[in-house]
Amino acid sequence: GDLSVDLNHDARTANVSLTVENTGKRDEREVVQVYVKNLDSPLAPRNWRLAGFQPVELTAGENKTLTLPVDPDAFKVYDENGEQIVDGNRFEIYAGISQPDARSAELLGFPPESMTIEF
Repeated sequence: GDLSVDLNHDARTANVSLTVENTGKRDEREVVQVYVKNLDSPLAPRNWRLAGFQPVELTAGENKTLTLPVDPDAFKVYDENGEQIVDGNRFEIYAGISQPDARSAELLGFPPESMTIEF
């Protein structure tokens, strides 16, 4: 929960912050994942792109706030010549312990947090 994104508009970079809580009765280790989907570019892949991850260990009942840098290349696409370019300003950011698809949400019982950002 508590998803927030700190953008640097000039550098086109982002840091994603969120709170992760272990609601179980055992200590756990999870991998928090951040995905990005370009909402503007016709060159962008249809699906989201893994743009950062961080393992976290939580004791039973513990919560931690994490900040993950987003790979700046996640905000770029490849053109017809195979060159990486900036194309698009609106992106969906997903953060959680799974990829943002319906099957993962069904298995976990909840989808990843998401937010639309704009450079």
